Amino acid sequence: MSEKRIQARAAVRIARKIVSEIRRLRLRPGTQLDSEHLMVEEFGVSRATVREALRFLELQGALRIRPARAAAPS
Repeated sequence: MSEKRIQARAAVRIARKIVSEIRRLRLRPGTQLDSEHLMVEEFGVSRATVREALRFLELQGALRIRPARAAAPS
């Protein structure tokens, strides 16, 4: 399996985990997510993979990302 495909699968896994937390109301609108650094450690992936997952969720309308601040459910 190619490196890009592995990274994409990991990003999907992270995105699903975040969506699950939102649906269970563990993450509510305005609540800040963990830092990218902590997510890298938690999921054992690169920062690029975490960012890919966050961008995907932002495009889906599930998160709002503000520069120099933590991402939060929208």
